[in-house]
Parts: sequence; C-alpha cells; structure tokens
Amino acid sequence: MFLTAAVVAIGMMGVAASAPAAMLRIAPWCFPRGRMLSYVGLVGALAFLLTVVGRLVVPAASPAFAALAAATITLAVVGVSVRSLRPLQRARSLARSLARDSTGPRAGEVRHELLRLVAVAKPGGDARGYGVHASLVLTVVGALADARLWDDAVAVLETLDETKLSPNLHTTHAVSLANCRLYLGDRDGARAELARIARPAELAVLAESAAASEALLLSVEGRGREALSALGALGRPREPRLGRAHEITRAHAHQALGESEEARAALHRLREAHGQDGLLRVQALNGPASPLATALLRESDTPYRG
Repeated sequence: MFLTAAVVAIGMMGVAASAPAAMLRIAPWCFPRGRMLSYVGLVGALAFLLTVVGRLVVPAASPAFAALAAATITLAVVGVSVRSLRPLQRARSLARSLARDSTGPRAGEVRHELLRLVAVAKPGGDARGYGVHASLVLTVVGALADARLWDDAVAVLETLDETKLSPNLHTTHAVSLANCRLYLGDRDGARAELARIARPAELAVLAESAAASEALLLSVEGRGREALSALGALGRPREPRLGRAHEITRAHAHQALGESEEARAALHRLREAHGQDGLLRVQALNGPASPLATALLRESDTPYRG
C-alpha cells in the first residue's frame, strides 16, 4: 500500500510541478520559485495522505483504488489553481496580439476584450488570489500603455485596491500610474504617484523603473541636467521598455539644454529601435523635444497626431 501511495505521490508531484511552472511564467509576481516548490511538496504530500487515509477508512479497498481516488482529488486541486489563471493567460495572448498591431482592424476588438477581462474578473479573497488578479490587471495595463491607450490604462489601474497589494505589486502599480498620468499631461499626478513608492524597491528592475520615470518627469519639465544625471546613475537599461524611456528622456533633456543635435540623435535612435511609436510618445509628452518629434513625423508619410 505504502509503495503504491509513494508512487502516486511522486506522480502527482510531477503533475503539480508542470502546472506551477506554467503559473510561474505567466504570473511572476504571484509565484516566486520558493512558493512554487512549497506548492509542489504540498500537493505530493496531499496525494500520499489521501492514499493512506483511503486505505484506513475503507480497508477492503485495493491500493490501486485508493491511489486512484487520491489522484482524482489531487488533480482537482491542481485544476482549480490552473483555471484561476486562465484569464491571465488570455490577457497575455491578447497583449501579444495588440503589440503586433495596435492600429490594425482588430485592435479595437482586442482592446475591448482586454477591458472585458478586467470587468468580469473576480478577485480572490486571500492574498494569493488578489495577487493573481493584480497580475491580470497589470498585464492588461501593459498592453494598453504599449498601444498608447493611457486613459484606458489609468481606468484599469484604479480598479485595484492598493491595500491588498504586495510591496512589489504596489511599486509596479504606482510606477504604471505615474507613467500614464505623465503621458496624459498630469505631471503633478505623476509626481504624487512616484512619491508614494517605498524605497528601495525589493526588485532591482522595479527600482530602475521608478528611477527612469522620475528622470522622464524631470526631462519634460525642462530640468535637463538633472534628468541626464539620473540616467547616468542608472546605467544600461535592463529591458527594451526601459531603453525606450531612456531615449525619450534624453531627447527632452538635451533639447531643454539647447542641445538640439543630441536631441535629434536620440529621436533617430528611437525611430530606428521602436518605429514611429517612439516619436509619438515624445510628441505626446508635450515636453521640450515634442516639436522636434512632430517635425520628424511630418517628414515621413505616416499619419501622426498633431
């Protein structure tokens, strides 16, 4: 009996291991590796316990029957966890679709579906459940912000209850709100969001994101020297979105200092790396380099927002 139980437990641990691994990929804030391993161990222990209890309660039952019952119950537990993450998986898929084409014929449909996912979501009552919901919201926000739909992004961000967020999620939420408010022209609102971030942030990438947002705010306010100094302290950006933010900041900062050639060079790098989207972002911020970005957009034959 115990040999059978052990075999089933190992098998269930394998099933559980595959599910949290997928969860880890799609919800990095909610499933750090330590918690994932604990979850796998718990599921394996549950399978073993259920097999033993089944044999004690129903002595006549065969070991195989008890093992099957344990497997069924354990798989149900894993299934519930996986199902709770399906909206997040769907949001990731839609985000990729919107990133590929944010102005095409399906963009409006994808936007509507992203907003619907948040509208119908039912946050879990415990910390883990709310963490999964927050990850869904932030995934949707990332997709909307990448498509320059900042009004929608702010509306979605404001649905979160900040008191239920972990420190990392709280920082991500505040930085996201600050960036969206900045692009919408609310510089005071952006400054207020950045001021409420706990320092230092737990994750280096979050600390860098907050600092990059502060540098961007300085640049659009015309405080070019301070903005460039802040960028210099950050060093090489860790990921493409931060790299884009750095170049946008450089463009505004150099133009604020009267260094138009350096500002134009930053705009050309932006266009080379990020297409017209980079220039549209510089334009939307209504900062020192916005007229230069508008001129470059006019020089091309692509539509622009003037």
